[in-house]
Amino acid sequence: MVAPGPASASVPGSVLVPVPPVSSIAFVDRMEKHWVETLGNASSEKLRAIWGQLAEAFGQAIGAHGTDEEGTWRVLRPPTGTGKTHPKWDY
Repeated sequence: MVAPGPASASVPGSVLVPVPPVSSIAFVDRMEKHWVETLGNASSEKLRAIWGQLAEAFGQAIGAHGTDEEGTWRVLRPPTGTGKTHPKWDY
């Protein structure tokens, strides 16, 4: 028996519709709101730029799912204290 491919649907006759990645702008705005209002930290243009890079990398990784690019590692090296953990939850 062959395992279903990445685009197979669990219901016969149904079609999986790809979901577009989250807008980088919307993600950065949401992250900034969380960073400031929930965590009580100050925001900056440098933080917004880092969060934008994270959003792009997340979107690329999701978009590559089921393709030859799926195994490609995306490496970002933001400094300590720039909110690298929280974006994974918010994205």
